[in-house]
Amino acid sequence: MLEEHFMTMLGLQQYFISKTEIVQDHFHIWVWPKQTLYICPLCKRATGAIHSHWITSLKSLPILGYRTLIHIPHFRIRCECQSHPVSIEIAIRMPGFQVTRRLAQAIIEAARDMPLKLVSRLYGVNWNTARDIDREYLKSRIESADPVAPNSIGVDEVSYRRGHRYLTLVCDRDTHRLIFVTKGRRCENLAEFFTSRIDPAASRCLEAVSMDMWDPYEKAIRQHAPQAAIIYDRFHLIRMVNDCVDQVRRREQKRLEEEGCRLLKHHRYLFLRGQERLKPDQQQTLAEILRQNEPLESAYILKEQFRQLYDLAPTPQDTTPSFVQKGFQILIGWMNKVAESGLSPFLQFAKSLKKRYMGVLNYFRYPLTNGLSEGLNNKIATLSKRAYGFRNMEYFTLKIYQQGGFI
Repeated sequence: MLEEHFMTMLGLQQYFISKTEIVQDHFHIWVWPKQTLYICPLCKRATGAIHSHWITSLKSLPILGYRTLIHIPHFRIRCECQSHPVSIEIAIRMPGFQVTRRLAQAIIEAARDMPLKLVSRLYGVNWNTARDIDREYLKSRIESADPVAPNSIGVDEVSYRRGHRYLTLVCDRDTHRLIFVTKGRRCENLAEFFTSRIDPAASRCLEAVSMDMWDPYEKAIRQHAPQAAIIYDRFHLIRMVNDCVDQVRRREQKRLEEEGCRLLKHHRYLFLRGQERLKPDQQQTLAEILRQNEPLESAYILKEQFRQLYDLAPTPQDTTPSFVQKGFQILIGWMNKVAESGLSPFLQFAKSLKKRYMGVLNYFRYPLTNGLSEGLNNKIATLSKRAYGFRNMEYFTLKIYQQGGFI
């Protein structure tokens, strides 16, 4: 009875144990099949004509702290359908690897959350073997995945290596998962999503795309989903406004230091944080600086007014067109104030918005952001640090799919 349970745990119900041996920290098990007939993998007929066999060793899950090796016969049979011997696949063996299916499954599950170095040490397999097992599993899941059909998507980029090396990420806004990742951030990189991942009918029905103001992405959307509303990510736009404030601050700091005044030294983040996030003493310091510097005061007020644009909320009487019209009026009013300020960084930003203002106003129709993509960026950074970088770009991409919830 105990032996039956033991063989069941190993997945060897069709075998009996002929010999066992413990050598140092390894547990060796020799097994032999109970059956005498074998099914030809080509014609599916049963035959007992064995041509030859040899013993192969498969690594299995550890038993009571011992590394386990199963020594199992690999048969070749004679069959009428072929003039040469036919090899019979070992049922418990993971195809392509000298490990059992159960060990391979354990490696796959562990590799989801652990560095491969620890996985290989835990199960006593080579690092390359652990990686290849996990990679083949992830690849098979991606290749068998059905086309996606999102109503709205978020498109973003993430730097994965120094030297302006980027990945393009596409997230499903409804299911909150990553649905596409590829190397590069050109127009053809995003176009690959429409040609290989999304269902063609769903591509024509895509409603909204949240993205930053990156021309190649916008070009790909216009080519493959012209009906989709493009929404410029609010956090991206606010970051651009913060950059405008920072340019004004740097210019004023340089001018004041030339005059021997260090008023702005070590106060950069007072201008970049939102008013509501400043402590009372920081608010007092900021107010004192703004009182003494008119250009910075104008820049800071413009930044806060732009942030207030996204605090606009519809009333019960508002329809979607009337709510968009409210946003349009606020945006036009803000751009007029920028023109009055004469601040060159803001004038340049307002000029770019004037050409694509609908990307801002579409937020009031579809209040979407790239917050999900930004969270995924953190996961990707953690994934890369955990592995101390990935030697294989294909495997890195597959792991991103896994961390993003696609597989």
